Amino acid sequence: MYTEETNMYQRDHIFLKKWLTILFWLIIPSTIAGFMTQESVAASAPGLYSFGQILKTLSALAYSAILLVLAKAHQNYRVAGACGIIVSILNYVSSLLAVPFLTVVFSILIIILGLAGEYQEYTAHAQVVAPWDSVLAEKWYTLWKWYIGSMIAALASIVLMVIIPLLGALATIVSLIAAAVVSIIKLVYLYRTGRAINCPVEEALPY
Repeated sequence: MYTEETNMYQRDHIFLKKWLTILFWLIIPSTIAGFMTQESVAASAPGLYSFGQILKTLSALAYSAILLVLAKAHQNYRVAGACGIIVSILNYVSSLLAVPFLTVVFSILIIILGLAGEYQEYTAHAQVVAPWDSVLAEKWYTLWKWYIGSMIAALASIVLMVIIPLLGALATIVSLIAAAVVSIIKLVYLYRTGRAINCPVEEALPY
């Protein structure tokens, strides 16, 4: 039994595979930019840090633009892309400003929109790959829970830094490791999602 959604995936499987693959490769310049925008780089090589900020913003905008393109296949990508663009702009503007109040406001907005965007993206990945690989779809949902867990750990470490500095420092290290692991797994799942969508859906489904 075929539904309209099934027919859509059948029609768009080549489209999905193409743009998800591009999305995967866009993470590389974003990762490089992440290293270039470390505080240690800002202190030792300000020019490289500034270039990293620009590269980070452009990579994030390009990633978000691809998500908007993918909205043709799933509406959640549109919300994820819009959130990503706003977060990228706020991040860049925040890096240029030195106004404490605005920095706090921007940080709150970045966290809220970032969470919303990630949720919409993970959900979209899960739903578009489900006709080909239901196990991978479930893994996307699980990864979202891990992402939330890493965010909670990061916030908890900030609180602990104020109360018990040493424990807070250890919690910060743990939260950073957790965030890195989630990012790596997301990269792997994104690659596997693009690879899974490799035939018309009627060849992938048993009905």
